[in-house]
Amino acid sequence: MPGDQRVRVLQPGESFNGISLQSVNVQAGSATFSAAGGKSFTLELHEATQ
Repeated sequence: MPGDQRVRVLQPGESFNGISLQSVNVQAGSATFSAAGGKSFTLELHEATQ
């Protein structure tokens, strides 16, 4: 919903609360972030099938 303060949209290179978005792979449905201390992690989106 527009104006929902719980959602943040980041572009690669932007940061929020010490987490930086490094890259996004739309085809794979994943995004790689880096946290303070240089540790990186990748989140993957898996849609539920009905």
